[in-house]
Parts: sequence; C-alpha cells; structure tokens
Amino acid sequence: SGESQDTSSSIVTMPGAKLDAITKQGIIIYSVGTDAIRDDGHAFRVSRAASEDTDVMALKLAMQRYGRKLRLHGDRDFQERMLAAAVKGNIYVSFADPELESRRRQMMRNTPKKSKVTTQERI
Repeated sequence: SGESQDTSSSIVTMPGAKLDAITKQGIIIYSVGTDAIRDDGHAFRVSRAASEDTDVMALKLAMQRYGRKLRLHGDRDFQERMLAAAVKGNIYVSFADPELESRRRQMMRNTPKKSKVTTQERI
C-alpha cells in the first residue's frame, strides 16, 4: 500500500539532533550539523563519513530508544568509531559484544574525567 507508516510514537528527541524528515517508508532522518542519522525503526544508521560528534549523537539517540546496553551491527571500522565516540562523549553505555565492552571499560578508566561542577558554579 502507498500509506505512510505511523512513526509518531517512535520519534526520539535529543538536543543537537534536528528532526529533518520522515520518508513515506517511515524512516526518520535526523540532521546533526551537515551529517544525517537514519532511523528505520530497527536501527540507527550513520554514514562512514559522519563526524565523531554525529557518532556520539547516534549513540545517544540509540540509548534513548533501546536502553543503555547496545548491540552494534557493522564492520570493525564502524565498531571502532562507536567505541571512540562512547569514550569521547563520556557516554554511559555498554556494548553487548563482550570484547568491545571490555575495551570500552578499559578506555574509560584511562580517560581523564571531566571536572565536576560545584554548587557555586551552578548558581
């Protein structure tokens, strides 16, 4: 049928990701700067040329939809990009792949933590 899929209940919102379009097939396209993240309802997809900031945003969108533990589907380069994005973005995510998760934990331990905001700085 030529009807569009109802995606209103599956739209994820996140500061920094602008809802750009919804295709007739129900694919939601978010823009992050000049990059795009495609959400087909089963997975979030980013291009190989996407920036690290876009990769960070894709992880955040996926976590909002699927929860903290994510299964990555893609080649080794893609998995390495998502691992780097998780560490760079200091994202509280875990990966279903045990090897990838072990590496993420090790990298997080070796990454300097961002300074905590004091009560006075929040005023």
